[in-house]
Amino acid sequence: MAANQSNANAVAEAAVWVARLRSNHRPTQTLDDLRRWLSLSEDNRSAFERVTGVWELAGAARIAAWPVRNNKRLFRVSILPVMAVMVAFLAAWLIYRQPILATGLGERRLVVLPDGSRATLNTDTRLRLRFSSDKRVVLLERGEASFAVQKDSLRPFIVEAGDTRIVAVGTDFDVRWIDENLAVTLAKGVVRVVEKSRDSERSEIELKPGQRLEASPQTRPRFRFVDLDSARAWQSGQVVFDETPLTAAVAEMNRYSERKIKLTGFSADRIRISGVFKAGRSDEFVNALRDSYRFEVTRTGDDLSIATEKVSKR
Repeated sequence: MAANQSNANAVAEAAVWVARLRSNHRPTQTLDDLRRWLSLSEDNRSAFERVTGVWELAGAARIAAWPVRNNKRLFRVSILPVMAVMVAFLAAWLIYRQPILATGLGERRLVVLPDGSRATLNTDTRLRLRFSSDKRVVLLERGEASFAVQKDSLRPFIVEAGDTRIVAVGTDFDVRWIDENLAVTLAKGVVRVVEKSRDSERSEIELKPGQRLEASPQTRPRFRFVDLDSARAWQSGQVVFDETPLTAAVAEMNRYSERKIKLTGFSADRIRISGVFKAGRSDEFVNALRDSYRFEVTRTGDDLSIATEKVSKR
């Protein structure tokens, strides 16, 4: 109970500091005072990072003063206390409720979560936060995200994707959940992958760094070690293919752009693609295929069609 009260006090004080930093009229010694406050305890440092993340998460705007009328004169009244209350309220609400984070096509987004963990969302991703005093749950509704988890042995960090839970304490991993196909890639630390059922939990699996778990409703889970630079290339705006079936490669490129690539013909499943491409650059991808395989390319409106009936790789 004392620890919870200490954390609550630190969050409240951190909210005041964030509000002061956002003020246009902050005293020159504010930063020095903040450094001294941060040096007092780990609770202060953690709370400041969490509240700062909440502020960024909420997209809060900078507000310095509020004009009010009194006796026909216009005064500028500092609303620092109001800002502090607003930030503290946002911190409490976002930490213990379920805010939604999402990205559009071709968008990537780095977010500091309320606990200080970091999430990087890939294109067309949607997740929901459900943090409480005893656990941190992220519901990945669709897409792909990377998580660098802040250690907290009292509150496990859990990512839920469909009927699967990925449980971590302090670690770095990626989760992909698209069309009920799951992939979990571990970069650092340890995660446990737990498949859920209505009656009980089963099939608990522990991944090792560099290992990737892939599962779908049609296939049994499989494990393999992957090149992490290639597996996480999306974080730098790249898409890497290594003997990837053409149909899968096209589907992946289509995730990043409004301009869709369509395949016609019967040989697409037999064609394997290798290479590094820029996410969202559908034209460059199609041109590379045309030059390598002499595909016939047709542009209709915003879409690109590739005819694969006749393939003769150069």
